[in-house]
Amino acid sequence: IFARFGKWQLVAMKKRDAMRITFPEGARPEIDKTDFSVNVLGEKVKEVRVSSKIADSPAVLVAQGGMTNSMEKIMRYLQKDETMPIKDLEVNRDHPLMRSMLRMFKANPTDTVLEGMIQSLFDACTMLDGYMKDPQVMANRAADLLTKSAAWYTEVRKI
Repeated sequence: IFARFGKWQLVAMKKRDAMRITFPEGARPEIDKTDFSVNVLGEKVKEVRVSSKIADSPAVLVAQGGMTNSMEKIMRYLQKDETMPIKDLEVNRDHPLMRSMLRMFKANPTDTVLEGMIQSLFDACTMLDGYMKDPQVMANRAADLLTKSAAWYTEVRKI
């Protein structure tokens, strides 16, 4: 144990010099892997699963078969394959964004804002992986979410 914050324990991760919150038993948010994100992303991902390795990102795309993303890119380049591979999406259930999205999902699984957030999260993961094919779609989705967020903020703050 590195330190304590309230009822949570902070431990140093060995792989990534980062801090990770360890939740007491029963306090950790649960993610229903069959519904959360899979219905929105459909065939874009093979599987959505909770990761135990991610420290600071809400989600990452993971290559299948144990191959690193860099090695997969090299192999695809050598084969002149420019299609986007279908990967697994690993989510960090300890990330504040994922916890908020989970609360939104539990309140209304068909919320269109939540759908846009899931798509934007996937877009960010594909961009970080180097497979962003249509940045205009990502930019439009981000602008739409920012517009809704700004409207909500001004309404809540009575600005």
